[in-house]
Amino acid sequence: MKQPAGYYFIILSLVFCFCGSASAKTHDCGTATYKKDFLYSIDYKMCLNGKEYKQIGLNKFDLFFQYLECNPSENCPQKSKAKKALKEMGDHGFKIIRLIGSDFYTKQFYERFFDKDPEIQKQKRAKHKATVDELLNDCEKSGIDKVIWVNVWNIELLADLGGHSLRGGLTDPNSIGFRRAMEYVRFMVENFKDDPRIAGWEVPGNEYDLSANHDNKYGILQSRNEKECKILHEGPDKPLRLCFDDPLSIMPVVRDRSNNFTYDDLAKYNHLMSAVVREIDKNHLIISGHSSVRGVGVTDQQRADDFKKIHSGLEVTSFHSYEHLYLFDVFEKSTKEMSKPGIVGEIGPDASVKPRDLSWTSKRNIEYTKKIIRKFLKSDFSIMLPWAYADDRGIEDESNRIFYLRYGDTDTPLRLFEKANKQIRARLNNN
Repeated sequence: MKQPAGYYFIILSLVFCFCGSASAKTHDCGTATYKKDFLYSIDYKMCLNGKEYKQIGLNKFDLFFQYLECNPSENCPQKSKAKKALKEMGDHGFKIIRLIGSDFYTKQFYERFFDKDPEIQKQKRAKHKATVDELLNDCEKSGIDKVIWVNVWNIELLADLGGHSLRGGLTDPNSIGFRRAMEYVRFMVENFKDDPRIAGWEVPGNEYDLSANHDNKYGILQSRNEKECKILHEGPDKPLRLCFDDPLSIMPVVRDRSNNFTYDDLAKYNHLMSAVVREIDKNHLIISGHSSVRGVGVTDQQRADDFKKIHSGLEVTSFHSYEHLYLFDVFEKSTKEMSKPGIVGEIGPDASVKPRDLSWTSKRNIEYTKKIIRKFLKSDFSIMLPWAYADDRGIEDESNRIFYLRYGDTDTPLRLFEKANKQIRARLNNN
């Protein structure tokens, strides 16, 4: 439904009011009024129940899929694996995880969330909510009390849910892609706005910044079926390239230069979607899912400035580190200058070193893990989430698993993270 003029201006004002009230110029978590068991921020610190909150958690990105794809006739083998992984993480003291909190492709969304029949759609959404409840209950039973929920992980959805350009889905709140993504975000936030087991809502989704500021001749999104792409002309200098028969979509998808977008476009999306969240939910933090701002051909100062731009409208900064550790310092400085708490949303061994080594357990990467931990302990970042625990997507060859973590296979780095958590809790006097 098209919103009346001025609607988003009013809602954006709510976002700015909330952000301003949450960030007093003090680092004492006990000075603010807070809601029991919900994370909140004071300046660049994250807090919980009057104390500073600092944790090393884990990415378990496929967890929700393992619940969504449960087939009772097959005894839900993936869900059984998920519960086993939850128990392993909880038993070893990990209290926060990050996951993909929605379906990944448009076809899945229309199979499990949207439907032309209102009654069938209502049934689908009731099942969806029950699945989220079950997952959060299982997390809690396992000792994992916080989940960072990434509502729209895959940036393609903002284009493909509407069959139009990605830029349109990011910047036009009346575009079909934005409205359908917003419908899912609203559903999740409305149903779980009072649930403290949600650590925060990740807006935007995973690593949207890595798709920004490209001058890609064919557009940032690539077709999976080039033979079925056709050029349709809207005008003499504006060809529209539609790709038909994409196996993961139920409609033609746009795959041309109109998908390219800028950091300014991304900042606009942050404000628009954050406004939707904050209108409904006054309890949870709005967390970034950004990576590290591409640094090719730019100075560290330019990178820091871009980092600030793409976090405009968000309450918690994020970066993902698979490269040089000095970026901790660059982005920590920017985060503190914005008076926002920050998280290391993903981290793994340095993939820029040759020969490339994707194993957490190699001698080189064990030493690098120790450096990662020392860096985090000295920093003011609140959360660090190594990638990735128990990747159960059916990848049998461990050499193909990128930065795979699992008790029984990669105990050494996991024990190092455990030890660091104990040090943090002892220092902060947290459980």
